[in-house]
Amino acid sequence: MKSYKRKYSYQDEAVAEAYLETRFSDPRGREENEATKLALERALNSIPEPMKILDMPCGSGRFTSYFCEKGCLYFGADISMEMMKVLDREQRTQGRTPSLIRCDGEHLPFKDNVFDCVTCIRFLGQAIPEMVRRGVLKELNRVSKKWLILQSHNLKAIGPFVLIKVFLRELLGRDVSKYRFRKEIQSLGWKEEGQFWIQGINRYIGVYQKAAQAGRVE
Repeated sequence: MKSYKRKYSYQDEAVAEAYLETRFSDPRGREENEATKLALERALNSIPEPMKILDMPCGSGRFTSYFCEKGCLYFGADISMEMMKVLDREQRTQGRTPSLIRCDGEHLPFKDNVFDCVTCIRFLGQAIPEMVRRGVLKELNRVSKKWLILQSHNLKAIGPFVLIKVFLRELLGRDVSKYRFRKEIQSLGWKEEGQFWIQGINRYIGVYQKAAQAGRVE
């Protein structure tokens, strides 16, 4: 279990209680939240259902109601018990008691291939060390039977020199950071199947299939 600052950021009751209101209550936050939800919906609609799904990290339940209303068999996982307490309380007011598991994303306590799909929204960015990010992606690959739905993030530029970054951007015709992000995911056993852009921010929801499952007819 590797230690890094963000791992402990939300393990605080006051932070957990204020998270959704702080992040998504102002007009810009609400717009981003709705745009992300729309992209997530398009991504989920692009793959077969109904499904057994792992939402990691689930946080305080930003999209829990959506998954449950979609008919998914929902499991939420997070390292923050404080965030999941908020999620559980809110879901109980709607008559639901989703399965929640406190765990570290680098060491998921599930059997291989147990979920039809795993989702990872707003998590794997620059605040997460590369070795941790790779460890999480490997674990998601292990526990997923076939699908991954993942929000893209900007990583640090390739190399320390701006001129190299500019050259690569011109050569590749795309954002270098996102190119690196995609290659990293693919190198860890995932095959990209689609991108659903989040309106208003330079990110997308990606749909990935396990490379070992690609092309199989079920």
